[in-house]
Amino acid sequence: MKTKRKKSHSKGCAIDVAGVNKYYNRGLPSEVHVLKDINVCFEAGAFISIMGPSGSGKTTLLDIIGSLMKPSSGKVFLGGVDTSNLSEDKLAEIRRKTIGFIFQQYNLVQSFTALENVELALRIGGKSRGEAKQRAAKLLEIVGLSHRLNNRPNQMSGGEQQRVAIARALSNEPKVILGDEPTGNLDTKTGNKILDLLKNLNREERYTVITVTHDPEVSKIADKVVRLRDGVIVSGRNKAK
Repeated sequence: MKTKRKKSHSKGCAIDVAGVNKYYNRGLPSEVHVLKDINVCFEAGAFISIMGPSGSGKTTLLDIIGSLMKPSSGKVFLGGVDTSNLSEDKLAEIRRKTIGFIFQQYNLVQSFTALENVELALRIGGKSRGEAKQRAAKLLEIVGLSHRLNNRPNQMSGGEQQRVAIARALSNEPKVILGDEPTGNLDTKTGNKILDLLKNLNREERYTVITVTHDPEVSKIADKVVRLRDGVIVSGRNKAK
């Protein structure tokens, strides 16, 4: 008996997830079915929050939509392109050109200044030294850190380090920004400032922003909240305007 193939609804979706399942240790006694028949459209230009208790599959879903991990079955369309069966080289190219990542751990090079951390990402992306320096300074200005260009991470607060990480995420001019608990290491006041920055980037620059979070403040500013429980989407509606 053939399984009915899921239709893609990629039109209007920055990322479209169609019939995705993810297993760990498949076929073994320790098999875990992490994501179960996930179907969701992450609309282009929207601010979307993925929420749910620990172990619900949030980070696994983020890794799959960010092309860091392949689904066990189903399809993921990024800008209408099916990424599910692409080679690792092609996936790396898509990540480099399309997606900016922000993590709970800032992952900055500790011996580099803020400017050098962002420059490094730009140089990896193919910019010349002069172009990279000019663009890095501009990105740090956008995130409100023009006064911290020459400071190293240990000379900055957690919020400032996360702003450097956001500037770095913008270095490849991505269509989509993915955040894995971007406020998780910050106090409430600082976390709210980071959320305001992400919302402004979404609203003014039209970046699609997708965050995994436990922070209820995120749901207040999101256009859409996707709630997971035990690997299943229990709600994923757009908020009323």
